[in-house]
Amino acid sequence: MAFVESTFPTDIARVPMTPLVHGRGGDVRGAAVLWMHGDHDQSNATQLADTIGRAIERSDADLVIDLSGVEFISAATYTVLLDAHLRLRERSRRFTLRAPSSCARRLLDLCDPDGVLAGGRTEPMASAVGDHR
Repeated sequence: MAFVESTFPTDIARVPMTPLVHGRGGDVRGAAVLWMHGDHDQSNATQLADTIGRAIERSDADLVIDLSGVEFISAATYTVLLDAHLRLRERSRRFTLRAPSSCARRLLDLCDPDGVLAGGRTEPMASAVGDHR
């Protein structure tokens, strides 16, 4: 089962599907944060894209996606993340991947060896501020 937690208001984070998204209010250090958990593949890529799209449209904040809870991630999810990066770049906003799990790191190494996604901005560990655990 996959789900995403968010620092966005609940209405942004609600997606009608098996619990993919849970919302929480507020931004972390001026950036909106999404925490991805579980398996992310073609079966839920559209819902993830919709959630990220709503976040981009309804907020002027930079976006941080925490991948520490990802247990499986496919190329379909990579495509969603790349699209989010490009959309934010068009708006002069930052996109950061934080704390990729080992499987997320492998996918990034394979699909994005030059670090183009997020301009090479990946943070190895979740920060204490805004860490939801």
